Amino acid sequence: MKKLLLSLMVGAMATASWAADYELVFGLQQGNSSDEYKAVELFKKELEKNSDGKIELKIQGNAVLGNDLKMMEQLAEGALDFTFAESQRFGAYGDDWKFAGVTGLPYVIKDFPTAQKALYETEFGKKLLKKIHDEKNMTVLAQAYNGTRQTTSNKAINSLEDMKGLKLRVPGAANNKAYAQYTGATYTPMAFKEEQRDLGRHARRLAKSRQGSRQKSRRSPHQVVPRRRENFARYL
Repeated sequence: MKKLLLSLMVGAMATASWAADYELVFGLQQGNSSDEYKAVELFKKELEKNSDGKIELKIQGNAVLGNDLKMMEQLAEGALDFTFAESQRFGAYGDDWKFAGVTGLPYVIKDFPTAQKALYETEFGKKLLKKIHDEKNMTVLAQAYNGTRQTTSNKAINSLEDMKGLKLRVPGAANNKAYAQYTGATYTPMAFKEEQRDLGRHARRLAKSRQGSRQKSRRSPHQVVPRRRENFARYL
């Protein structure tokens, strides 16, 4: 019995000697087939390599920690170390944050270099970064391009008239809701993971009945392909 106990203790000590000094967590909504997840994997690799193994990064994908707003709250409270968030999501914090959604408006940002300049080289961007840091206890480490917003549908959309009366699932940001409202569609705010599950159920119902209401979604192109939404929303 003493020999077994000693063996266990030595084993535990050997394991501890290889453990990282810091264990950090990166939470995100997207799954491991997404561009975002692959970017976090690269971040993890570089972080652990450049810290000589002193920092270990655990990735929590597929919204297991909640949606992006929940993870932003966790980040502000110190319960989470890293996450992804679109700037317009800060609009959920109140009217004095609405200006953060400007970059999500149509035709405002033409490409990624423009987005970088808007955040780091303008009065608007510097104000936003400072407000996030001072009032929400968050630091923006880097910026990424999330893609232009696109609409996927199970019918072709060739004019504004084709949008009227369609059911549109959108992320919860105000700009996305306004898009649906002003094009004449009806909308349901829905997290990406919930949207996939809901559209999947709808696809199965359509396969059985060959009838049903037209369904649509508004997402970035790189979010569309990995989730195989083309199986039930064939038009982009």
